[in-house]
Amino acid sequence: GRSDDNVLFINSQKLFDHLLKQNVQVDFVTIDNATHMVSNPDDGAQLLIDDALFLSDVLNLPQLKLLLSK
Repeated sequence: GRSDDNVLFINSQKLFDHLLKQNVQVDFVTIDNATHMVSNPDDGAQLLIDDALFLSDVLNLPQLKLLLSK
């Protein structure tokens, strides 16, 4: 989250900018009103689903994507 006391947001922004300059495709999600952990269980669950969907695309696992889309 943007209010994380461990990972400074400015460092995440610098990494994002560097990767873009290297033409690396990046999905960058900022979470307002959150620290290192997302406090809302529904938001946390959605983040895990989004991560799994991303991996299913990268690893070419259409079965996983189908399962997660239900």
